[in-house]
Amino acid sequence: MILEAFGITLLGLFFGSFINVVLFRLPKQKNPLMGRSECVHCLSKLKWYDLIPVLSFLFLKGRCRSCNEKIFWYYPVVELSTALSFLGVFYFIPTNEHVFPAVIYFFTFIVSKFVLY
Repeated sequence: MILEAFGITLLGLFFGSFINVVLFRLPKQKNPLMGRSECVHCLSKLKWYDLIPVLSFLFLKGRCRSCNEKIFWYYPVVELSTALSFLGVFYFIPTNEHVFPAVIYFFTFIVSKFVLY
């Protein structure tokens, strides 16, 4: 049960990280599936270890490794919200056929709430 919760949380964090990519790139008409992530301030390419959901934000104390500018607060909030949504869906949705629509609903809900920031 604990290992299952850990796996679902990790999956939610990684989906949350992808939501952040979508939120950042779509308004700029960039393809969210192509290209490396970069700092919004100095445009330096981020290393793989700077992209670990929530942990990188905490380790870097909310600042870019290259330019030391603040990383937007909503990045870890989106990642954590998505992880909690995944946990809620997988533990409170009674049947498997309702899991996928619920995940899509939360994905869309989170994107719509943060796309304005």
